[in-house]
Amino acid sequence: MHFPAISSSIVAFASHLASRQVFTLSPIDNFYAAAYYPDPFIKALALTIFFTLSCWLFSLIPLGSQFRRNYSHVDRCWSILPIFCSWVYFGYQVYTSSGFATLSQNLSTRTFATTLLVTIWGCRLTFNAIRKGYYSFDYEDYRWEIVTALIKNPILWEIFNFLFIAGFQVFLLFALTWPVYYIYLQEQNYVFSASTFTPLFFKPIDYAFIAVMLLLLLGETVSDQQQWDYHQQKKLYAQIEARNVEAAAENRAAEPFPFSDLEIERIKIGFVHTGLWKYSRHPNFFCEQAFWVTLAVYSYINGAHVTDFNSYSFSLLQYAFGAFILVILFAESTTLTESISETKYPLYVEYAAHTSSIVPYFSNLRLSTKEKQS
Repeated sequence: MHFPAISSSIVAFASHLASRQVFTLSPIDNFYAAAYYPDPFIKALALTIFFTLSCWLFSLIPLGSQFRRNYSHVDRCWSILPIFCSWVYFGYQVYTSSGFATLSQNLSTRTFATTLLVTIWGCRLTFNAIRKGYYSFDYEDYRWEIVTALIKNPILWEIFNFLFIAGFQVFLLFALTWPVYYIYLQEQNYVFSASTFTPLFFKPIDYAFIAVMLLLLLGETVSDQQQWDYHQQKKLYAQIEARNVEAAAENRAAEPFPFSDLEIERIKIGFVHTGLWKYSRHPNFFCEQAFWVTLAVYSYINGAHVTDFNSYSFSLLQYAFGAFILVILFAESTTLTESISETKYPLYVEYAAHTSSIVPYFSNLRLSTKEKQS
């Protein structure tokens, strides 16, 4: 069996564009051609280019209450584009098999199962982004302010903005869905071959991988919720403390804190460090990366245990490109994030010295501001 290289799909589409009777560089005509091209990968690629150009163009326009440029537009589509791309693969599968396979039969495929997992991932992340205010034009990741200070040359910054912030990051989101596309290709060769539907029933290994990915999504949800709860408590504590300062100046009774002494001690430390955060400084990062790596591994071995495809060609690793690049990107961004945390919170260095950065590991560290003061 032969699975086409990612590059060959792009080259084939480029050749298709060049072979048309009337060659045009019109973006609208080329997007139209991509929409009708018989490969869902190209359709998803066109969607990716649209998101890239949109994020870049929005970054050029001053927005928000402060009417200034904003470089976090990719953050706003981070949880959305992978969902769209995955549904493009599955939707095209349903469309091309409509003459011989029912919708319920399509829903029994691994393409749908992985698309559903990506959708759950995206919906969960979108909910978290909404409550954090990511979809407000006033929101911008605080790290971009630091990066802009490092790249002072305006020309270099605009190049960086287009190639990395908009281009690379959006392309990465597209690449994360390539394992779903790979599974789609497998099922096109076996489940939907010769215009007939041949069911390939799920095996224990399928359920095992799905269970692991669901567990990782649960872990990411719990860690995000713990972080959210902590910062909400921290915000409430600061508000009550400010009101008590005003009350003291006006000789009024102080408002009691709705927290135990232990909770107040944890709030004063300044950063979440209990729950899952006791075992990893970034448990949500771990679950996020592990989810995509697990999906990539699942798609890679899927060809062998589902079909008679037993040639573990390293060329198939191209479909895991997004997951591996995501790990590298998170490693770099985590370094920047932690360098900022170390300057903001006196106890963060101690926390980092005794707690695993990404992969959870047992720790009996108990931080205390009292110990720091003494």
